[in-house]
Amino acid sequence: MKKIIGLSLWLAPVASLAHGGHGETDSSTILHWFAEPVHAVPLATIIGVSIFAILHRYYRSIKNND
Repeated sequence: MKKIIGLSLWLAPVASLAHGGHGETDSSTILHWFAEPVHAVPLATIIGVSIFAILHRYYRSIKNND
């Protein structure tokens, strides 16, 4: 779990590269985060790793209880 938190903290600056002047959508809307690859790829990666970590921990706890 410490590795996941560390990785998330390490990736946070990458996801915070929001600035005006790139992409097709207005940079002040939430759509910008989901529509522009510069933001969508790191966001999807962080969400995917988080879901994987939660499910992995859940299934590991079920296996240990059996």
